[in-house]
Amino acid sequence: MARNTPQLRWKIAQAIIMSGAGALDPLPVEEVIQASLIASIAAETACDPIQCQIDLEFGQLYEPYLPACIGGITAEGCAHLIEGTPDDAVLAALRTAINAQWMVAMTELAILKTVHRRHTAHEFGDEETFRHQDAHREALIARVKEAQRDAIAAWDGLLAAFEACNSCKPGVISADRQQAYLKGLDERGFGPLEKKLLRAAGVHPIDIHWSARALMLADVEVKDVPFTDLIDGISRTNTFEDIYKCSCEEAVAA
Repeated sequence: MARNTPQLRWKIAQAIIMSGAGALDPLPVEEVIQASLIASIAAETACDPIQCQIDLEFGQLYEPYLPACIGGITAEGCAHLIEGTPDDAVLAALRTAINAQWMVAMTELAILKTVHRRHTAHEFGDEETFRHQDAHREALIARVKEAQRDAIAAWDGLLAAFEACNSCKPGVISADRQQAYLKGLDERGFGPLEKKLLRAAGVHPIDIHWSARALMLADVEVKDVPFTDLIDGISRTNTFEDIYKCSCEEAVAA
């Protein structure tokens, strides 16, 4: 488990608020956003620095992708987050923001995979593959920064779409619903769709388990939160940077 850093606590706090939208009767849109935050938390807890691992697929470059099971965005699926009927512009902006946030998480996870493959190439004495993986890591670090900028712009676009919509407005995620979700998380763990999305993203079951524990053990203030504030909070996670080196590199540097 990573150090209890301010940026990790911030990500966990946003995940708790997001999960509270649906409490014990979540809608798919909420779980899709929630899972993107959990995937990023799983990446965050590994970057402290990254513990060296052997990946026998080290001969291939790992590319980020969007999980195919993200699904569609409908007005009915936003009922816990949006009051009224969202128009097509709001739904399109929400879809763009969700995809952008997922690409941030998936690029972070791709960096982890690449660090493992880089380390494995070195362990096996394959210096050519090591150089390729090393260059790929640097390229992915640049791409995650670009993905973060895109996500910030996408969430800003959603806020602008709300401003222009006359048929809906952002809702409020109550403290009671957040507490209900945490109680259910303690008793049952993540929901089926959350687990499906995280496994589709390549997050290991052990990391899924520890991410759930991180949410349950987090010391955060639970209070009513407007969806607009949550959007700002999620957007802020895209300003964070992690340590994209493995433990053996850190040991050499020390």
